[in-house]
Amino acid sequence: MTDTPADTAVSDATWVVPLVALVPCLLVRILTSVTDGWLVVAWVSWSLAALLVLAAWGTVIRHGVRRASGWSASAVAHGMVAWQLVQLVA
Repeated sequence: MTDTPADTAVSDATWVVPLVALVPCLLVRILTSVTDGWLVVAWVSWSLAALLVLAAWGTVIRHGVRRASGWSASAVAHGMVAWQLVQLVA
């Protein structure tokens, strides 16, 4: 048995999940005429992505960040979530 601690620090993969959750929101905005039904799908997708960003921050607070690329992935995730919010509101 080894006594090495598990590597639980936040990496790029932590921030990829919210970006994947934004894909339906982006596709609705690009490929469809924005009707009420599709707009609901887009808002649900955006809400899920926002909740996943909050969950990722919980991991950051508990375990820290492994390296600088984790912060750059965080910036991309936050930027995409904010950009999609602006697109949905406009």
